[in-house]
Amino acid sequence: MKNIILLTLIIFSFTNCSNKEHDASYEGKYDYSKGENYTNNSNVDPEQSNLHIHNKFKEHNTYSMPKNMIEYEFYWNGSNYYPIGWSRNGKIAFRQFTSFDGIGGCLDQIIIQSMITDKILKTIKLDEFNPDVSEDWDNHCDLDQTWDKERRTVLKYLNRYEIEDNSFGLINDSDKIRTNDGEFRIKLSQSLLEEFSEETGAENRTKYKLKVYFDGNSKTISSEVISAHNVDYLGYYKSPFENRILIVLQYQDVSYGEYSHNGGVITIGCDLDSSSWD
Repeated sequence: MKNIILLTLIIFSFTNCSNKEHDASYEGKYDYSKGENYTNNSNVDPEQSNLHIHNKFKEHNTYSMPKNMIEYEFYWNGSNYYPIGWSRNGKIAFRQFTSFDGIGGCLDQIIIQSMITDKILKTIKLDEFNPDVSEDWDNHCDLDQTWDKERRTVLKYLNRYEIEDNSFGLINDSDKIRTNDGEFRIKLSQSLLEEFSEETGAENRTKYKLKVYFDGNSKTISSEVISAHNVDYLGYYKSPFENRILIVLQYQDVSYGEYSHNGGVITIGCDLDSSSWD
């Protein structure tokens, strides 16, 4: 169980489109009152397009429980990911819920991640349950119940990182990003370095490279070797506050038995400012 949790936590990439290591603000570049941040050819709920017209973060008294799960394919074991919101300086928050098939139990946590450096800034554990230690199923592994029970913890950390509620739209599954400056193109390539073998004990190892193209130039924003037999592009989310996106990949890993199969998502930030590219 510990190995599954560790793999889930470390699988996130740690690179992005820009070499900038500081928070870059694009406030004032978009007219939020017209919803340009949501309707720029993206697949987003139009009702959310006018929610963010103020320039400063105001502390929230409550946060809506995230409902829109990132849809991806995995085998038997895999976490559920629920985007919560963006900050105005390039941070995101999402809820990660893992139910351990076969072993039983669950792990429920909020992840705060920088879309500038891709680093995990904070992991907030909301619930963890191991049936080998306790039989108290009634008070664990229920998403609605845990969100209500841990309301103070949710408020404390999401406010601390200035996460805006309801600031995530729907994922756009296109590999093209149209902006006022032109069209960006996302391309994922991969190669299987080693394949799982029960006879030899070999594990799956796949190298992937994620690149973004713009106006004849390209930038490698992530290149990693991970424990998986394949990686796929799912789509991207656009920040409502900056010229920045979150790119989402999925991975799958087939191992020694049905309960050893694993899957998850990889979240990578990209600054759509090509002037910062090498």
